[in-house]
Amino acid sequence: MSISTKLSALGLGLGLAFAQPVWAAPESQPGGSREGLIKLSAERIAALRIEVAPVGPGNLLRTVRVPGNVMMDPDRIGHVPAKVIGTVVELRKRLGDVVQKGEVVAYLESREVADAKSEFLTAGANLELQTTLFERERSLFEKKISAEQQFLRAENAFSLSKLRHDLARQKLSALDVDEAEIAELPKQPVANLRRYALRSPIAGRVIDRRVDLGAPVGGDQQEKEIYVVADLSSVWIELVASAADLALLKEGDVITIEDSMRAKAVGTDAGVRDLLSVQSFPSTGAPYRCCCREVRSRPLMES
Repeated sequence: MSISTKLSALGLGLGLAFAQPVWAAPESQPGGSREGLIKLSAERIAALRIEVAPVGPGNLLRTVRVPGNVMMDPDRIGHVPAKVIGTVVELRKRLGDVVQKGEVVAYLESREVADAKSEFLTAGANLELQTTLFERERSLFEKKISAEQQFLRAENAFSLSKLRHDLARQKLSALDVDEAEIAELPKQPVANLRRYALRSPIAGRVIDRRVDLGAPVGGDQQEKEIYVVADLSSVWIELVASAADLALLKEGDVITIEDSMRAKAVGTDAGVRDLLSVQSFPSTGAPYRCCCREVRSRPLMES
């Protein structure tokens, strides 16, 4: 890693574009040479593009190299929890696999889920019955055939059954049962009522698998998570710099990130503003954020 800082200087004058050798030794000096003196031919001077310039203000480039470590962004890590007590019956992903947000990554078998689904189906069947009875009593009441008290009794039973149905649906939603799955429950076989789908909360890659097939989860002293997923399109890079080097950080610096394979990403508009800077990498088009705390800096680079 390198952090480059421009420093003001009074002058920068280097080289000659003469046809004569540079820094030629005086003929009167014994041996015709002097220690530390380098002679260049006119052709060599032209090839190196050495020129003479008047002494004046200029810029000197100072580079500081510091080590760094790539770290996951804690804001881009998602956990796939086991919200119910059950047994793992299917694991669809391995370490390193890509997952999408909302994708089913595992299945559990759970009595708790089976009870919640059964309650919903029972409430749905009762709601259909009470709806039919209520519509019948309303029709009779409007035709002056049925008594008002009987109509009100049917209306109350219908309202209660609708409330129970809504509560049963909310219970399934709290367990993260998908709305499409809830709609298909009346068509599902009874054996599928105890199956519980686990979905990834974010898109990314699987970086950890906590359980094996057949493992109990969700209970006391049992694993509460199935997978850990990370979005690696954005990562933290922790730079470790000395206190003296931190004093050189300022806005307008150029920062180069270089990995072990010598691959580089260079950006401008870097620096430190109240120990926080925002930068970008034109070569990758990715934003880059640097936080400096004492002798450490944490830039964020998206790939």
